Order: sequence, then structure tokens, then C-alpha cells
Amino acid sequence: MESKNCDVLCVNLLSALQIFDKLLTEGDGIFCFDVNSNAESSNRHHELRRLMRSLQQYAEKDARLLYVGFLGHFSAGKSSTINTILNNSGVEHSRLTGQHPTDKAVTLITHSCNSNNLIGAYKRGELEVGASNINAEFLRESVIVDTPGSGDPLVLEEMVRDFLPICDLIVYIFSAAIPLDKTDLPILLKVQKELPFISMRFIVTRADEFRKEIRQPFSSDNYDKPAADRFIGELISRIEASVESLKVGKENILLIDNITGFNTENLDAFVFNTEFDGSSLSTQLHSHKIDYYHRCTRDIKSFFSSYIQQKISDLDLLFSTAKSNHTSFQNSVTLANNRLTESWSKQNQILIQKLSANTDWIANLEECDDISSNILEAEIIKKEVNRIRESVGFWANSSADSTCRALEGKFRAFFYGHMADLRSQVVRSQTPDQEHLHPLLIRNPRSDGFFEYDKETPGALSVDLRRIPARALKIIHDNAELISSNSTRMTSAIEGRRFVMNLRKTIDESIAQLYEMLRSFFDSVHVYRSAIVSLNARQFAERVGLADAMDEVEKAKLPNERQEAWHKSLVERIFSGYQTIFDEAEKKLARLSEKLNKLKSKAERLKSINISITADKAIDEHFALSDPTKDSKFYEHIQTVVDSFNEASDEHFRTLSKERSDLIEKKRNELKYRLKTIAKKRVLHFSTFIFIGFIIGLLGYLVFYFWKEPFNQNWTNVMLAGVGANFITSGIGWISAKFSDKSAKSTQDENEKFIKDSREITEKLLSNSSAINDFNFVGNLEDSLKTIFSRNWKGVINSVLDEIVAKPLKEPYDTLFELAEDMEACKQEYIQIAKETVSSLSSFYKADEKNLEALSEISAEIREEAILPSFTMFQERMEIFKNKLSELNNLDLAL
Repeated sequence: MESKNCDVLCVNLLSALQIFDKLLTEGDGIFCFDVNSNAESSNRHHELRRLMRSLQQYAEKDARLLYVGFLGHFSAGKSSTINTILNNSGVEHSRLTGQHPTDKAVTLITHSCNSNNLIGAYKRGELEVGASNINAEFLRESVIVDTPGSGDPLVLEEMVRDFLPICDLIVYIFSAAIPLDKTDLPILLKVQKELPFISMRFIVTRADEFRKEIRQPFSSDNYDKPAADRFIGELISRIEASVESLKVGKENILLIDNITGFNTENLDAFVFNTEFDGSSLSTQLHSHKIDYYHRCTRDIKSFFSSYIQQKISDLDLLFSTAKSNHTSFQNSVTLANNRLTESWSKQNQILIQKLSANTDWIANLEECDDISSNILEAEIIKKEVNRIRESVGFWANSSADSTCRALEGKFRAFFYGHMADLRSQVVRSQTPDQEHLHPLLIRNPRSDGFFEYDKETPGALSVDLRRIPARALKIIHDNAELISSNSTRMTSAIEGRRFVMNLRKTIDESIAQLYEMLRSFFDSVHVYRSAIVSLNARQFAERVGLADAMDEVEKAKLPNERQEAWHKSLVERIFSGYQTIFDEAEKKLARLSEKLNKLKSKAERLKSINISITADKAIDEHFALSDPTKDSKFYEHIQTVVDSFNEASDEHFRTLSKERSDLIEKKRNELKYRLKTIAKKRVLHFSTFIFIGFIIGLLGYLVFYFWKEPFNQNWTNVMLAGVGANFITSGIGWISAKFSDKSAKSTQDENEKFIKDSREITEKLLSNSSAINDFNFVGNLEDSLKTIFSRNWKGVINSVLDEIVAKPLKEPYDTLFELAEDMEACKQEYIQIAKETVSSLSSFYKADEKNLEALSEISAEIREEAILPSFTMFQERMEIFKNKLSELNNLDLAL
């Protein structure tokens, strides 16, 4: 640090000390720091002013003192070395040697002319600081600092922190007998760590340890220099190894012997050399002193900082009492607010529950059943009609099925009748093989009398439809009765005022809670005032100068009129206009009661309505007028089936005729063959009989001739007689053959058998029903008829419902519909009035911020009148102390 800069720092520090002094002695500082009334504070203030005077003198002087600190542990030869230095200057003075290792004194040795300029000459902490005046010339510009050799870490800490920094040079003393033992290292490590900027030299005493002859006295001739040099080298190595960053040269170590005076002639030059490491010791001296003044000033500042902090702590105890009781008041307010908020939350829930209970029974009033804009849309009617409409499909299926079965029966009857006629015709015919099997053809189903639709109405449909008018009328009567009953119940509830009275009770309870809460505030005020005027609190007040103000606090009280005013104000602010809410609700409910009475009168009149409906005849007439055959598609589907039947019949009979022709032709061929056989047999029969007659005649003639007549008769006569005889016998043979001939009968039998077979073939073919059994007479007619029947009957149902239910009951049902809507509107109006009323009242409880603001303002007024005066007084005094502490802490002592 250059000398010029050190001078600037000195001036700056002196200016800071002057500001420090004013802070302690002017304005609020007088009673904050008590420099005139507290002994220790006064001593510290005097020390500050002494430092100011010393620094002022030091700043005005040109001379600079060189501080040299001697360190070393007990018995290292530190005091002996200082004595040697003093003796070398011709001064007969000896420092005590062999001090006890627990000594804690620091001695500043200098010329008496420097007495007023010495610093730190007082006891602080573990160290005692004293001065020793020795009028040696070299001490006019130097101060020898003799430090204790104690190993106490507290002593070491304070010595390094408070005194060694003022030294421009530190000389550490070792004993050659025990160099660098465990007591040296803590000192060296601490100095090197905390004060690396201070130059350090080392003196080794007890050079007599390096005698060549141990039994001979020590002298320069009995000095083993090589051993001493090795010792010095090893010591340097050990120091540098043990203490990092500490570099020790041989020129920085001096080996002496204080007893024999060995090498002591170089001691003064070694210690008080004015140049060191190329730096001016004068400049270093100035810098170190400034640092020391700075440290002492910080120490004084630390004291007063602690002092005013203690006063703040003392005041804080008083303030804490007030604050605690103030907090208790605030807590009681907060607790009351929380309880009130919680209670009001419950009260709000009670309101909601009362609203729910009051509106639930309204909402749970039995509602009108099956009320819609049209009687046919009523749920019961609608379900019944839907069921009937659903049953139409069943009846359409059933009717279509029965119609198709009847039609199929007609087809079969016609077919079997036609087949029977053909069989009868064949049986009667003498030429069955020649009879024509003409097909069965239906030309016009209706005109031919083939098919007639059965118009009988499905019984279940008409029975179900007959029940609907009575049910519709019952809906009107039952709902009119229900509306009348609900009107009576609601009117009774309104006129009884139960709901409004229950709500009013809740509000009254909440207002009572406000009174209780304010009383708790006043109780907290009483507790606060009792606490701050207690004996202990008064003692603290006296210590911080507030005793008189405490007397004024004790006198203040809250008048009853003021308390009542707060009560009234709080109620008006939180429950503003609650009475108007109740009045308005009762007016609305009265108007609603009038509506309900009118509604009941209309419902009673509707109950007496009785409309006669002759449904049975009307339903039958509607079904009678309904004819599915009038549907353009009906006979088209019938004719389609008939056409299919005609085609199948024609095909069937063509096939049958061909088959019959084939079978009869076969029989005819068989007949021809048998007739040829009969003819052949007849020819053979006749031939046989004629031949036999011829042979018999011939033989008879020959016998007769030869027996009766001789051979000499005329051969011509013989021949003629023979021919005649043969002719006669042949004729007899033919006649015999004729009488015995059965061929005519056989031919007749064969012809009759052929006729019989032809008839049997025809009958068999006509009797075969397999073809007709497999024939689908009706095809898809059933689905088509089902669609037609269903469409037709649904139309009938719609017509019946409209004519015998909807139109006759329209006017009374419309009236019922209006009454139901009016009843529902009344219920909703009642619920709305209840909700609006509860909502308005609930807003008192839900307005947490507004309510808490009102409570906070009232509690703040109470606090301001009953608590804040004393609390503010403590707070203001605390603020003064803290401001002074802040000013003190902000005092710039930086270099």
C-alpha cells in the first residue's frame, strides 16, 4: 500500500470516527446508546474518542513507529532475545524470563516519548495489554511487542486478530534444543493464514547445542558450523513442509546464543533492517496501523451495536408483551372471525337445508300423471294404444293366415270336386279311354263364388278399444283431484308462515352471535390493558424510558355507549335490509296463495265433469265400415294366386292326360295282341273240328263203303258219296266247332277288360293326390294380406281414437292441461320465492370479504381506540432503536 493511499485511508477513517461520535451523542442517540448514563457505554465512548485523538495525532505527525512482534512458545528464549537487543543498545534493563506458560499479557516496549501514541493499552477479552517505557534511542522509532507464550487457542486467536496486525515485522523464536514442536505449529499456521502480508523472520536460540566438544564451554572456536548449517536446512524444510505457502530463506534465519552472546552483534541489523523484501517498512507500518485503528473502531462499533440490540431486545420484551397481547386481541378477532365464518357457514347450510326441506316437499308433491297436450299422448292411454297397435300385427297375421287357409281349402275343395267329377264321368262312360281330362280353371274368384272375405271384426281389438274412453275420463278426474289437493296443501303452508318464521329465527341467532363476538373483543381489550400495565411490563418500560406513557394507557377506558354503537353499526353493515327481504317474501307468498285458491276452484269443477261415451256401437260401426277388400291391392293378390293355381292346374292335367294316354295305349296294344291270339285260336278251333268231321266222315264212308258196298261200285258215285259224306261230317264238325267256339266271349271279355283297365288307370291317376299336396296354393299371399289387414285396422284404430276419445274429451282435457301447467307454475313460483329469499339471506353469510371487512373495521376501531396508542408508542420507540442500529450498521468503515 503506498504512503499516499494510506494517508487518504487515515483521513477517511478519522472522518468515520467523527460521524460515529455524533451518532452516539446527538439527537436520539443520547437515549439510544446511553453514553452519559451507562458506565460500560461511557467507557467505550471514551475509548472511541481516545482512538480519535490518537489517530488525529498520528495523522498530524511525520514520524512513524516500527512495530516488531516477538513470538515463540514458552522457554524458547523470546524474553532473553529481547533483553539482548536492549542490552546491545546500552540500556541496563532486563525482561523477566521463564514466565509461566499460561501468562496472557502483551507488553508494548517503546520510548517514553511514544506513550501517548501507543494503541491498545487496555485489557480486552483474554489478553491484558500493558506498556513498558525504556528510553533507548532505537525505541524512539520502534515498538517491541512482547507476546505471551501461552498455547491457549483463545489467547492465540485474540493475539493474531487484535495485536499482530499492527506489527510491521514478526520475529519467531525457536530453541535449538526443541525446534518446531507441536506448540509452534498452531501459531505459525494461524499467523500465515490470517496475516500473510506481514514479513516474518526466525531466530534460533541455544546455539550452544552445536558445540564441537560437548564438555567444553561454547565459543566460536567450539562451534560446529556444518552441523548448524544442516540443522538450519532441515528446519527450513520442516517449516515449509508444515506451513503451506511459507517460503523461508537462509537469510531469514539467525542462529544466536543469548548466554554467550554468540552472533548477537548481528541481531539489531537482522531485526530492525529498514528494508525488507524490497518494500519500505515505513509504508507497511502506516498500512498496518490503519488496519488496527480500523479493527478497534469496528470493535467499538460492535459493542454499541450489541448494546442497542440489547435495548431493542429489552424493548422487544415489552413490545412482545404488548404485541403478544395485541396478537391475542388479533387472534381473538381472527378466532372470532373464524368461528363466526364457520358458524355462519353452518348457518348458511342451515338456510340451505331449510330451503331444501321447504322446497323438497313442494317438489315431491305428487305430480299429475299422463298430462300432455293431447289426451291420446297421456302415458297410460299411449301405452294401451301402443299395445293395441302392436296386437294389430298379431291379428293381421291371424286373419291373413285364416284367410289363406280358407282360400287354400277352397282351392282344394274345387280341385278335389273337379277330380271327383272327372272320375264319375269316366265311370259312367263306356269309352273311358276316349274321355277328355280337361283342367280346372277359375276365371273370376268373386263372380264365380270362389272366394268371399269374412268381415268379422277381431274381437280382442274391439274389446281393448272399448276400455280407452273410460280410462281417459278417469285420468281427467284423478288429476283434477290431485291438483285440488296440492293447492290445499300449498295454501295451508303459505298461510301458516312456517318457512319465513324459520328463516327469521336463523337470522336472529346470527345477530345474537355478533353481540357475543363483540363482547369477546372487549374482553380481549381488557386482557391487553391488564397485561401492559403489569409490574414486569412497567419495569421494562422504565428501562427504555416509557414509564410515564404507561400511566396514560392505564387511564383510558371504553364507554358503554361506544360499545352499543359498535353493536348497532355491525348489524346494520352485515345484515343490511334483512327485514325488507322478509316483508317482500310474505307479500309474494300472499299473492301466490290467491292464485292457488282460484286454481283449486277450477279443479273442483273439473272433477264433476261426466261425459257419456257409447263406445261399443261406435267401434263396431267403424270396423263394419272397414273392408280390406276395398283395398285396390286385395283382389290383385287373390287373382295372382288364382292365376298361379290355373297355370299349375293346366300343367297338372296336361301331364295327367299324357300319362293316361301312354298307359291306355299300352293297354290297347296288349288288347290287340290278345285279340289276334283269340282269332288264331278260333281259326285253329274251327279247322280242327272241320278236319275231325272230315276225317270222321271219310273214315265212316270208307268203312261203310267197304263193309256194305263192294269195290266194284262206280268210283264216281263212290267219290261223290264220299264227298257228300265228308261235306256232311265237315259241316257237322263246323257246327260242333261253332257251338263249342268261345272266342266271341273271349273277345268281349278282353274288350271289357280293356275298358275296365282304362277306367282304373284314369281313376288311379285322378285319385293320386300327391301332386295337389305338394302344391303351394297361396304362395306369398299371407304376407300381402297381413300388410293390407294391418294397414286397414290401424286406420280403424286411429279413426276410433279420434272420434270417440280425442274429440269428445278435448275441452275438459285442455282445461286439465292448463290447470296442470298453472299448478306447476305455482310450485315453481313458490320454490323461486323460497330460493330468492334464502339467496338474499344467504348472501349475508356468503359475503365473506364484506363481512370480514366490516368485522375488521369494527375491530380496527376498537383496536385504534383501546390498544393502538400504547402499541404505537412501543412500536415508534422500537423503530427509533432500529433506525439507530441501522445507521450504526450502515456506518462505512471500509478501507
